[in-house]
Parts: sequence; C-alpha cells; structure tokens
Amino acid sequence: MKKKPGRPRKVLSASERKAVVKMLRNTRNITATVNNLKATGFDISRTRVQAVAREEKLEFKPGAPAARMTTRTSNAVLAALRKNNSIAATVTEMDDRGVFVTSRMVGAIAKSAGLALKPGPVPRKLTREERAAIVGHLRKTKSITGAVLELKRAGHYYSNAIVREVAKAAKVELAHAARRAATPKMMTIAKKLHSKGKSAPMIADAIRDATGYAVTPQTVLKMLAASR
Repeated sequence: MKKKPGRPRKVLSASERKAVVKMLRNTRNITATVNNLKATGFDISRTRVQAVAREEKLEFKPGAPAARMTTRTSNAVLAALRKNNSIAATVTEMDDRGVFVTSRMVGAIAKSAGLALKPGPVPRKLTREERAAIVGHLRKTKSITGAVLELKRAGHYYSNAIVREVAKAAKVELAHAARRAATPKMMTIAKKLHSKGKSAPMIADAIRDATGYAVTPQTVLKMLAASR
C-alpha cells in the first residue's frame, strides 16, 4: 500500500537551530527546551528538539527533570488554583512569576488538595471586545501559540483551546493550515518538474519559491514515490 505524503517538515534555519542548541545546553532537558522556546514565540515539537540533540550529540532525557517543589511554592500554586479554578491559568500565572511548573505538577497539587479541576480553563463566554482582540492577534501571528503569547504579554490570559475555538469560529487561516492547503500545489510542481528531468534539490527550491514553504529533497522524493 502506498503511503500518502505527509505534511512537509519545515527546515530549521541556521539561527533557529542555534537557538535550539543554546537552549538545550542551558536547560539540559528536552521538555524544558520546548517550553522555553515556545515562551519566546518559537513553536517547535519535542521530536524536532530530540533530532537536533541527537545530531549535536547532546545526551539528554526527553522527560522533564524531577522537581522538588518547596512548601512555599506548593502553597503559592494552591492559592493560584483556588483563585483561577483552572490548571492552565495557574501554570500561566506561575510562569509570569518566574516559577516553572507543568500542568502535571499543578494537577497533582490540585488532586492532593481535593480540588476537582479540569486540565483546561473554566469555560466562560467571551465578550465581543475579547473576541475581537483574539482575532486581531491570530491574524497577525497566524498561530495559536503565537496569539496566546502575544495576548499574555498584553496582560490577557487565554488557553490554546479558547484561542483555537475563536480561530475556528472566525475562520482565521493559520500558518499550518495554509501549509497543508499548499501540499497539492507542491505535488503538482514536483511531478511537473520531475517529468522534465529536474533533480530533487532543484524541485525543492522551486517549491520554496512558489509556495514559501521549505521542503527537503528527501521529502520531494517521498512525494513523488507516493504519487506513482
């Protein structure tokens, strides 16, 4: 059975790769690197970070380090939980205070304290002004995570789920959706140039010039193989 071509993976630029390596060496941890980079607006997956770590021969465990939370920090998290009634909002608030905690850590504190909370924020009806502000940031960043971070810097805290719901309702085209939509065009370009005897690197360059998305020669070959 022929495999369908997957979404082309964006090639990291030299500056992006340098940022990943630097963060890896600072945190010595895959999960912390992903979270810290996302906090700067650089949305990258654990898989990509792990790949860079392997290529740079950096031996790190993929999981978050075992953290010993002080009683003071635990009490601060508990107070934030009772105020926010939300795990996600509590993680965000603690991050703003310079305290790194994961949703799992906050969830464990909520459970030990007998607080029945959902992983996400408590659903509430957004005002027209709030929706307009979220849509504005979505159209600017073309990214759920980017919009959440921009709003956070402006002092407004929304979960990825809320921002995603607003994006869907407002029919805002996000970068990843646009990239998916461009895949058929990439396939057409690849097949046309391949029939003319062009090499995979040349086809990859042509796809980048035509769509704005970088694909590797290996991805081009996989696309062509799947189209046969």
